[in-house]
Parts: sequence; C-alpha cells; structure tokens
Amino acid sequence: MVNANSNVELSNEKLVTEDAVVGVRECVDKALAYVGAIADEYDDDLNGEWFEFYMETYMDQVNECMN
Repeated sequence: MVNANSNVELSNEKLVTEDAVVGVRECVDKALAYVGAIADEYDDDLNGEWFEFYMETYMDQVNECMN
C-alpha cells in the first residue's frame, strides 16, 4: 500500500483571489444583462424556445469579457 500523504504538500496560499472572483461575477452579470436585453426586445423567455441561442450568446459574452 502507498502512503497517501507521501507526496502531498499543503499550503495556505489562495488559489483564487477575491479580485478574480469579482471579475468573473462582473462578466457573468454583464452577459446575463446582454442576453436579457435581447430577450426583452423580442418579448422572449430566456428558458423558452430560443434557450440554446441565449445560452450560446451568454457563454460567448462571458468568454469575451474574461479574455
């Protein structure tokens, strides 16, 4: 049997900074507002018939914002 702790080092270093989380949240909020505005313009439901379109557009917006 191999000792599970033999090659593991732990640290208190944060892997994700609070600023990174805030940045992601801002991108998510902007993307949701963007697709929400499109849905409102066409009196659509984000989860309705055009769900795939809205999801793809949302993900494109998030990715663009993150890069």
